[in-house]
Amino acid sequence: QHFFIGGRPFRDRSILHAVQEGYRGRLLSGRQPILFLQIHVPLSHVDVNVHPAKTEVRFRDPGRLHRLVLLAVRSALGGIITPTAFDPPSSSSSSVPGLAAAEAIWKRQQMASGSNESDRNSSQHVALYNQNNSERTLDSSEPKIFDEANDSVIKQEHFPGTDDGDIPEERAFQLHQRYLVVETKEGIEVIDQHALHERVLYEQLRERMSNGAVEVQPLLIPEQVELSSQEFEAVTSHLDVLSEAGVKVESFGGTTVVVRGKPALVGRTSASDIIREVIDRLAALDADGGDHRAVVDEVLHSLSCRAAIKAGDPLSQAEVDTLVADRHRYPGTRHCPHGRPTSLMLSRRELDKQFRRT
Repeated sequence: QHFFIGGRPFRDRSILHAVQEGYRGRLLSGRQPILFLQIHVPLSHVDVNVHPAKTEVRFRDPGRLHRLVLLAVRSALGGIITPTAFDPPSSSSSSVPGLAAAEAIWKRQQMASGSNESDRNSSQHVALYNQNNSERTLDSSEPKIFDEANDSVIKQEHFPGTDDGDIPEERAFQLHQRYLVVETKEGIEVIDQHALHERVLYEQLRERMSNGAVEVQPLLIPEQVELSSQEFEAVTSHLDVLSEAGVKVESFGGTTVVVRGKPALVGRTSASDIIREVIDRLAALDADGGDHRAVVDEVLHSLSCRAAIKAGDPLSQAEVDTLVADRHRYPGTRHCPHGRPTSLMLSRRELDKQFRRT
C-alpha cells in the first residue's frame, strides 16, 4: 500500500491498520491489497517533521482519521459486488463510491472539531431468518463512527437486492452436490454452496451477536473435552467472547472443559467439533497477538465454517432456493469469511461467443 500527503509518500501504522480492517473478509489469508491513498488535510493538522527523511507524520487527531480511512475503504468495497466473471466489466477509478463522501465527512469533522459531543447509537432493522425460514425483524444497534451531524453526508451502504422486494425470481439447481447453478438476467452464476452458506451463517451470527440476540441451544448432556495445557489456555482466556457467540464453556478441572450450550444456528454440529475448530484458530491468533476484533472474527469464522453445508451434501430444491435467496439478504456474500469468492459468473455474451453466435 502507498500513502501520500501533500504529494509526498509517508508511512503510518494506524492508517495501515484501518486499511487492513476495511479489507477484512475480502482477501484470502496472507494476501495484501494494492492501494494508493491520497490524504488531504490542512497543514495545521499534521506535523511532517517527525522523521528526518519526512517518511513519517503525526496527525492532530489520528483516531478520527483512522475511522475515516476505514469507512472510505469499506464504502468503496461495498460497491464491488460483481461475482468473478470470465469477462469482468471495466471499472473507472473516478466512480469509486464512498471517497467523495468520506472527504466531505473529514472536512465537516474538522470544522466541528471543537465539539466534544460523544458518539450515539443508531438503530436499524435487520431482517433475519430463523431455522424455519420464517422472517423476523430485530432492532440492532451499532456505535456510529461519526456523529449525527454527518448523517446527511453518508448513508448505510445499499447492497443491490437487499430489500425483499428487489429479490429477482431465479431458477437454480444443485450440481454434483457441490455447486449451485443459477440462471440470472446476465447469464449463468455458479455458486460454491459451502462458501456461500458459510458467509450467510457468519453474517447471521455477527448480527445477532452485535445485538446480544444469539439463541443458545442448551445441551441435554453437556460434553466434556480434554485439552492440552496450551489449548486450555486458548479457550479459557476467551470465555467472554465464546459466551457472547453462544458457546457456553466452563472449566471442569485440570485441562478439561465442559460445553453446556451452543448457538442454535449451528444445528447438529457437535459441541466438541466446535471447540476443536475454535481452539485451532485461537491458538494461532494468540501467537500472532490478535486484538479483540480479530478474536471475535475467528470465533465466528470457526462456528460458520463448521456448521456450513459441505461439498457432497445433497440439498432439496427448497434448500437450494433458500440459500440462493439469502445471498441477496446479507452484505459481503460475494466472498466467504476467508476471502474466497463464492460465485463465478458466465455471461450471456461469453456463452454467445463460445457458441459462435456473435
